[in-house]
Amino acid sequence: MEDELLVHLCELARLRLTEAERASFAAKFAQVLAFVEEIKALQLDVEGVPPPVMKERQEAAEDAARESEPSPELPCDYRVGAIGDLEGWEDA
Repeated sequence: MEDELLVHLCELARLRLTEAERASFAAKFAQVLAFVEEIKALQLDVEGVPPPVMKERQEAAEDAARESEPSPELPCDYRVGAIGDLEGWEDA
């Protein structure tokens, strides 16, 4: 895999890799690309083959609020903040 392409992919995925991680990722990604090429080379004839049949969807139980005792591991005033509340979010 070309180093320029790898750097571009890492930028798109917002990955910061060390040199060792970059080498490992490049090798694994090259394997994936080689496998895709093998599949392309098969040129399977799927003309007239019906699409797979999906199983019927299972019904989920209704959501219901229930009272529970607060967990001793979590503070009682725990809340999830807005994305803008995070420090350094501008750098992401």
